[in-house]
This record gives sequence, C-alpha cells and structure tokens, in this order.
Amino acid sequence: LIEDLRVLDRFVFPNVHGGVKFSPDGERFYVPSRDGRVAVYSLKEGKLLAQVRACVYLRNIAVSRDGKTVVASCVLPPGLVLLNRDLKPFRRIPLEGRPSAVYELHRRDAFVLAFRDKPLFGLLEGERISYREVEEPLEDFFIDPFERFLIGSSRRAGKLLVYRIDTGQKVYEEEMGALPHLFSAAFWYSDGSFYFATRHVNSPQVSVWRMYDWKLVRTLKVGGRGFFVRTHPALPHLWIDNGEGDFVLLDKKTLRVSRAPVAEEGKATHVEFSADGRYAYVSLVGERGALVVYDPLNFKVLKTLEAVHPAGKYNFLMKSRRFYPYLLGREIFMAKCWGCHHQTRTAFGPSLRWIALHRTRDVIISQILNPEQTAESMGYTRSVMPRIEMTPYEIEGVLAFIEGLRDDELARLDR
Repeated sequence: LIEDLRVLDRFVFPNVHGGVKFSPDGERFYVPSRDGRVAVYSLKEGKLLAQVRACVYLRNIAVSRDGKTVVASCVLPPGLVLLNRDLKPFRRIPLEGRPSAVYELHRRDAFVLAFRDKPLFGLLEGERISYREVEEPLEDFFIDPFERFLIGSSRRAGKLLVYRIDTGQKVYEEEMGALPHLFSAAFWYSDGSFYFATRHVNSPQVSVWRMYDWKLVRTLKVGGRGFFVRTHPALPHLWIDNGEGDFVLLDKKTLRVSRAPVAEEGKATHVEFSADGRYAYVSLVGERGALVVYDPLNFKVLKTLEAVHPAGKYNFLMKSRRFYPYLLGREIFMAKCWGCHHQTRTAFGPSLRWIALHRTRDVIISQILNPEQTAESMGYTRSVMPRIEMTPYEIEGVLAFIEGLRDDELARLDR
C-alpha cells in the first residue's frame, strides 16, 4: 500500500486476479484471487478487515455505485455471488455459461456481464438479470467512459464489436487478425474526439480507435508481446509495455512512436500513474524484482522498492468508473476552456471550483451553449465568454470535471 513514495502497509494475499476495486468513498478496497477468495482492506483503519471464498475459480469482482454490494463473477461453479460491503454472501445467481467479466455502472444501479461461451450479455439490476443476444460470445469487453456502449472482442469471429447497453443493438464491427486485449485499454481525448487504444493478445500490435463515431484509426506494430496500455490526462503519451524490457510511448496527438528508457535491468511491465500524474509506478520483473517509481516526464527514478514479481497497481482515481468522465473532462477543459478559467483560481473568469460551488448544472450548461443570454440573465451587462462549440459527449465530460472540483481532494490535485 503506497502513497506517493511512501509504503504505508503490506499484507499477504496470494494469487490476485481480476483487478482491485474500490468503495465509492475510497475508504475501502476489495482484492480478488483466482481461486475464488475476496478480501476487504480499510484504508481508514489501516488493516485487512475480512476475507471470504466466493467460489472455486473467479474471473473478477465489481462494487456497486452505492458501495453496498460486491459482485463476484465465477467460472466454477458458474454464477454471480453477491456479497455485502463486509463480504457476507447474501445471494448466488447461477449462470448457464462461463462469464468473461462483470462491471458496475455508475450512472445507474446495475452491473453488466458477458460470456466467453454464449452469445449474450446481461444487465444485473437488483437480483435480476435481463439478457441481450449478440452475434458472438465476447471473450473480453469493457464499458465506454460515458456508459452507453459495450465494446467486446470475439475470439471465434476475430472481431471487435460495439453494442448499445440499453438495447443490445450492434452499432459497429471490425475484423481483427489478433484478439484485442480490451481489459488493457486506455482512453483519452484529443482535437474534438474520444479515443481508446489496446494491445492485442500474443501480438506486437497496438490498435487505436475513435469512439462514438466508431472507427479504427490505426494499427501499429510496436514489437514484443505486452499486455497493457496506460495514460493520464496530464501526460502527452500512452505508455505501452512490450514485454521486452522497456516501454513504447505513443504521442496522443500525433501517434508518433518513441521509447521510454525506464528499465536498466530485467523486464519493465504494467505502468500505473498517481492521481495527479506526477508518478509512474513500473513493475520490474527479473532476478532483482522491484517496483520503480519514475517521473513520467523526464524518466528520472524517484524511488525503488524491492518486490518479488510485482504485478498490478491500482489507484482510486484512475481505477474507479465514477471518475472516467471527470478524467476525460480534464482533457477537454485543457483543450477548450483553459484560456478563460483556471481550475481553482480566479483568472480571466471565476475558477471552475467557484462555478461548481455556486451555480447549478443547468446554468453551467446554459453558459457553455449560450453565454450571452446566460450573462444577461445573471445580471451582467455583457458576456466576455466566447461561445464554445461542443458535442454532447464533450459537454458531459466538462460537466463531470467541473462538478468534480466541488470535492476538496480533486480540487487539491488541480491547484
């Protein structure tokens, strides 16, 4: 357990698999293992609170948006196990198939699951699952940041497929030679569009996709057989591990490829970033394993922590679905609003934090779409804010960023 460069605690929990998940308030996190165990750790109390075995073979877990329910997707026996926040099981829902994963939604009280061996995906609301039929079983999938679409990959058909979550309607497909590793996908915003990039399983390829008008932008061969693509809104590059000891950097605007000199010995893999983007945490696998902390802009080593085969890293801000629109919104703000407003300080106009604390959501939207009329309704003699053209997704992202600044901790990151 690390804060910036300090180790706060260590505890033993073997065979971690499927990703650590956080409670909505960030005070707890839940750790799953491949052999079906789930543990909960309290950051407030600084200790492991409980653990339980949900099944024999577990794929992953998800935590409801109110933090009251933890759902474990299980392959053996096939089913969903529902636990309360203290990991006491209260319901098991049998499944007629092998789940690929389950993910929570933040916009509504629901979870989405799909199957590796059945052409279905389901929406779990309460204790009831409603299913949508799809063309192919989905080996891997993720939910877009604004939670309208399911993006999945089919090993059997060799395709990437996009479906509307609400209706199950297919909106896009693209044939792929190598299976996209969608769990590894990274999102960003640039020049009016939203993108994601993903590695491909057992392939030197990385593919870059445009979202919402759905298009394969480019496929690049970056070498190696890596798994993960990661970035942060404050950083100019995607970091791509290639399984060969270093990282490939991909410029988010130009898609130019370069290298990050981050591994002197052993094999560097799976970077994750701190909430403010100041630190890059890299796993160094080799005879002398370590978790190495870098400055992600100049690649200077800031700290080396000895570790045996370090693997995943998980940050509350970067790994919580509730913050995905906020993170994209920060990039939209920097591209379109930075000249007039600072996040937390008065500049050409009031700070975004002041706006968030003193104006309603409707007024903020109105000011973006029609600044002159809104200025007049607020008693100003004239508007000094230009009208900014934005798509509905851009508006949603900027609103998420502005409203996020009401939170003291998020505002602190942007001082």
